[in-house]
Amino acid sequence: MEEVKRRLFPIGRCTRGQILALLVSISILKFFFNFIAFEQVSLTLNLGFGLEALTDPANYPLWYVATEALFGLCLAYLAVGRLHDIARPGWWLAILFALPYASDLVGLPEIAFVSLIAWLALIFWSPTIGPNIYGADPRGWTSRDHYEAQRAALRQNPPAEDQAADR
Repeated sequence: MEEVKRRLFPIGRCTRGQILALLVSISILKFFFNFIAFEQVSLTLNLGFGLEALTDPANYPLWYVATEALFGLCLAYLAVGRLHDIARPGWWLAILFALPYASDLVGLPEIAFVSLIAWLALIFWSPTIGPNIYGADPRGWTSRDHYEAQRAALRQNPPAEDQAADR
């Protein structure tokens, strides 16, 4: 149970796989919720920008607003963990969330595009190998040397199926 809790609710750091799994899960759930609530079919990958029910809750059912708030909180939690994984403070998330709204206020949609690029960078940025100030590496490496030793060992001993294919 502790392993499941650690994987689903990271303390300190979050891997790329965890945040991608959350984004795909939210997109699938929002697909079903949109179909149930509005009889709409929407095939999109939700990158955290689809919070329309929170900005105008009077036009949406209460259960839909509550689930969207839950999705937003889960996304914010894992995004902070992902920022910690790349050794950045969690308050940077405020910038990622504020950019699309600032683009509406200023009237420059290009700023929202910068936010999209920042979200993609957050998702795909290389993590800090080994522990950092936010905690241990969720992938299990104790240091950069440990990581390099594992890579070297894998290069020296390729998997058996690769050796059979070479013959």
